[in-house]
Amino acid sequence: MVSERVVCPSFVGRIPELDHLLARRRLAADGFGGGVFVSGEAGIGKSRLLREFRARMTPAWTQLAGAACREFAQRPLEPLATILARLEPNERNPVGSKALSKSEQFDAIVATMARLAQRRVTAVLIEDLHWADIELVATLAELVQRSATQRMLFVITCRDNEISASHPLYVAIGKLLREPALSRLALEPLVGNELERFLSAALAQRAPLLPQTLVDIRRRCGGNPLFAEELLRHAVDHRRTGGTAAGRSLPHSLQAVVRERLNRCSPEERTFLGAAAIFGRRFRIDVLAETLGFSLDEHAEALRRLRGLQLIERIEGSAFGYAFRHALTRDVVYAEMPPTQTRPLHLRIAEAIERRADAQAYPEDLAHNFWEAGELARSAPYCERAGDAARDEVHAYEDAVGWFERAALAFGDESPDRGRVLAKASEVLIRCDELERALDLHQRAFEALRRAGDREGAVNARIITMGAVANGGRVDDAIALGESTLAFLASGPDDELHIRVLVRSAGVHGTWPHRRRPTHARASR
Repeated sequence: MVSERVVCPSFVGRIPELDHLLARRRLAADGFGGGVFVSGEAGIGKSRLLREFRARMTPAWTQLAGAACREFAQRPLEPLATILARLEPNERNPVGSKALSKSEQFDAIVATMARLAQRRVTAVLIEDLHWADIELVATLAELVQRSATQRMLFVITCRDNEISASHPLYVAIGKLLREPALSRLALEPLVGNELERFLSAALAQRAPLLPQTLVDIRRRCGGNPLFAEELLRHAVDHRRTGGTAAGRSLPHSLQAVVRERLNRCSPEERTFLGAAAIFGRRFRIDVLAETLGFSLDEHAEALRRLRGLQLIERIEGSAFGYAFRHALTRDVVYAEMPPTQTRPLHLRIAEAIERRADAQAYPEDLAHNFWEAGELARSAPYCERAGDAARDEVHAYEDAVGWFERAALAFGDESPDRGRVLAKASEVLIRCDELERALDLHQRAFEALRRAGDREGAVNARIITMGAVANGGRVDDAIALGESTLAFLASGPDDELHIRVLVRSAGVHGTWPHRRRPTHARASR
């Protein structure tokens, strides 16, 4: 099978960041140069931002050259040598000259840059500073300082999450960042409408993916554009081979990115991550320590370093709450453990939390751990409570739908609770204006409630859906739902329910239906 990249063709988000780069270029044209430090994790969009900046440069007004640092086999000042060769191809390059001492080499670089800035506004782009030699970082700090009064702008990208306190470049990059002429752009994940626009543009020329697949991609990508594109490609490939969803599997490209980060962890830190991954993406370190029996004091240094590596982060407003920075990191760590190891741990954690006096404060943890332990019946009520909390407390509607659907599976086909939680999921989707998904879930809820003999629950769910369908402009569909409900009620003496449906139908029709009890039967949708 040929796997084709799924790429967002348009530039989404980052407009303030691009505007800042263009403003700094204009200042450089007036003799107020310096530098811009663009930071962010792998795949967040640093290179894409620089491409957009390049595209807006007019060659007649700005001379521009760039180079990238390499992880291996690179001379200390090689990126600068490449840049000077591109800006002055016919001049002798001072970098690496055996005839010059290091001091003379530096003076020659400074003089060359000053000469270039006198001719035209000059933009120098250096990518991946996290792979640089310390000599290059120190040289750039001096060049940025001197360019503050020149028509010279340095734009430098770096994965700052890889520069921990123990990194060889930590002090040198810290000095660079203290330069007054250097401003900083920290690229954050795409969220909300920006992420939706990114996903829509990437899939514009392709058949749409299932809604639940897109929900999973949004959750797992964490707003990282590269992660989103790779997960989209994985889902498209999976569909092409006959599947409907890619499930928990990860494309090799993303596993490699995540494992590169994990390789920086010590065995103790990996053990801590493995324990945290059992809980899910979010976890509380006090509950983790209590249920798995280890000391927080013993793991304090591991916790600090994992935060420094930006693998985990504190949950704002919580003394003990933490989360994996990316769902992908948690997925990779969790996938390394076999089910024979994880299932007993999930059950142990769930039962330990259930024994706590404040157990009701942890519906998500209880639902997740009982579910993963294979204890679906014990998981079901907690899944419903987790859905209620997501809907009512944090308005995380997609999460709420996921929990309600999981509760329906856990309750089972024969449970009278199945229809009730599916009706909750349908109502949440109505709030989100996702009418097609809402109708599908509503029909499943209606049938489950009907089979369970809950006529009132079935009718109440139908009345809510009729109003939503009518408000969405689909009056004929709403009328059909009302008529099918009246036909359903014709088989029993539910006068009060019958009147309630008639009242809703009158609101939809704009007039009172002529027949109080229809004698014909229609399909119930």
